[in-house]
Amino acid sequence: MKKKLTLFMMAFFATSFTYAQVTQINSNKSLDLVAPLNSVKTLFSSDTDNSLWVSEGTAASTIQLSTSIEFVQAGWYMGEKLVFTGATAATGEELYITDGTPGGTVLVKDIVTGPVSSTPADFVFMNGFIYFTAETPSTGRELWRTDGTESGTTFVKDIFPGSVSSNREDEYNPIENGNYFLFAAQSSSGGLELWKSDGTTGGTIMLKDINPGADSSNPSDFYQLNGLVLFSAQSAASGREYWRSDGTADGTFLLKDINPGTGSSVEIEIFPGFYLPFNAGFFIYNGRGYFQAFDGTNIGNIYGTDGSVVNTTLLKTVVPGFSLLSIPTIFLFNSITLPGKFIFSVSDEANGSSLWQSDGTPGGTTVFKTFDMPNGNEAAFLMPDFNFTIFGYTKSLFQGNKFFFAAATDEQGYELWISDGTIPGTYMVKDIHTGDADGVSYPSYIYTNDALYFAAENAATGIELWRSDGTEAGTTLVKDIYLNSEDSEPRLMIINNSKIFFGADDGNSITETDLFVVDGNFSTLPAKLGSFTVKAVGADAQLNWQTLQEVNTSHFAIERSSDGIYFENKGIVYAAGNSINQKQYAFADVKIVFPPNGSLYYRLVTNDKDGKKDYSRIVRLQRTTHNWNVHMKRNGQGSNLNLVFTGAQGNAHIQIHDISGRQLFNQKIGDVNTQVLLPVQSLPNGVYTIVILYNNERKTLRFVK
Repeated sequence: MKKKLTLFMMAFFATSFTYAQVTQINSNKSLDLVAPLNSVKTLFSSDTDNSLWVSEGTAASTIQLSTSIEFVQAGWYMGEKLVFTGATAATGEELYITDGTPGGTVLVKDIVTGPVSSTPADFVFMNGFIYFTAETPSTGRELWRTDGTESGTTFVKDIFPGSVSSNREDEYNPIENGNYFLFAAQSSSGGLELWKSDGTTGGTIMLKDINPGADSSNPSDFYQLNGLVLFSAQSAASGREYWRSDGTADGTFLLKDINPGTGSSVEIEIFPGFYLPFNAGFFIYNGRGYFQAFDGTNIGNIYGTDGSVVNTTLLKTVVPGFSLLSIPTIFLFNSITLPGKFIFSVSDEANGSSLWQSDGTPGGTTVFKTFDMPNGNEAAFLMPDFNFTIFGYTKSLFQGNKFFFAAATDEQGYELWISDGTIPGTYMVKDIHTGDADGVSYPSYIYTNDALYFAAENAATGIELWRSDGTEAGTTLVKDIYLNSEDSEPRLMIINNSKIFFGADDGNSITETDLFVVDGNFSTLPAKLGSFTVKAVGADAQLNWQTLQEVNTSHFAIERSSDGIYFENKGIVYAAGNSINQKQYAFADVKIVFPPNGSLYYRLVTNDKDGKKDYSRIVRLQRTTHNWNVHMKRNGQGSNLNLVFTGAQGNAHIQIHDISGRQLFNQKIGDVNTQVLLPVQSLPNGVYTIVILYNNERKTLRFVK
């Protein structure tokens, strides 16, 4: 199945707008976005024949790159080239690369010589190499890497020795986290478990056997938070729950058994052996990740975590109870961040559709606005201004203080709304399809600095391309591409080379669609930010970031906050100015002092020479304490244990687990500055693990009774 580089399915560049016309640049090839190569060239593939195309936004520049190579799947960038899985009759599905020219679209390596396919998949980039899996008759599907050259494309490790694959195509789910990446794989000695690789054969190891023995934990749903990787995994003791890893075995553990025992919190068993996942993704706010979880009683729970056990807590039960006939939808991934709060969408048949707001506290998590649902479970759909890069994404508010969304009412149907985060500032922009019919039921949109371009429908024109500046008068049809009431169904793709690219049907083919651009001067914002990290180095905070391109960039302002809300300027770093290559930057915030909450928050403000600004995501730096310790001391005849603490003062969380991982004791201790008595006399003879969590650090001890 053909796949696109999904990080780029929305806007790649934030933009400003100059009015212009719509131009068709390709006819009846059903071109879909693959990825931009640079600030000029964009790659597409054809749903008609899987051919690979490039365009600079004009008909003359929109050309097919090869008559023999079929596009299968996007891989990753190597400089200003894209490595991808391609196929020919002579090579089968193998590793290819393109620079956006016919002559530069070539085979990297025929891993399985001849027409038999190795089918490269599961791509991830780390430290100058693209890592991927490929299948050969002798090794099965295993781990490889490439630098974009034939000689630099090499085998990493046969994880499951022999011809058996260590996992199935597209199920390794690799995620890079600094100098290592995590993924799911299986060796000959166990099931599918959590693996780690630093890119070397010896450094590719099983990190943790979460579900010991032949059974699999099937780690998935990987997500980065505060320098950690969060993921879901299955164990015999706790079902499928969320775990965390810092890349070490000891630092890989269950965050919380939210649905106690063998039940799962991230999926529901509809009938034996069939599970329904319902989690709608993580949302990061002020250094915490928020997610939906089922506790066995309520499915409409929102939990928050900073990656530690003690701080993985229930935020709010927004929809109480549970019924397989009415599973609520809680959209967290596309939440909107406003000053002091974030807004997310909730819907269920019993309570209707609503927007909620939260400041990260239970008391501050409340209903913001409710909507009628004339046609059933129609959730309000938030429309964030996503800016995607190969490293992740950022979000921006429209014109710095507003966001668009679609919502339904009895009187107007599903239409376009706008909000500034206040009730008076939240209103329907326009009843595009007058009456109770739906005007915005085909979710496709893209932002410029001055307007939202989106698909909308009315009785006269059908589903066509519209534009809105947030006012009723400024919400207008851009062009009726498929004339009269027929639907062109525009699919907004990307902004590149000063143009908006979108696909639509002009009606001259029953099965194929066309490629269009909105011509104009959609100029880029000052820079596209890639990675942005903050870590403690001695008494300082070391900030490092990377830009993927720069246009007329002036400088970066470094801002710091003690609460993630109010920021102060800590310095500036001047930018290169103009570049289409990656640039590295660094800044040291010297002699930092942590506030009582133990966390500092950083963000970058990118400034261009014309005064425009763009804000990065917020990165949290957490205080770590390494000068405390704990050891065991027997009490009397061994019926009890004393935990003796040194260098610790305040609250700690203590758990006792048996050898199977089952939790037998779980208690918060108010003062650990001397000794803590653990009553273990009632425990049967066996081997036990004590888990001590203090100041966001974890230590483990074992004892035998």
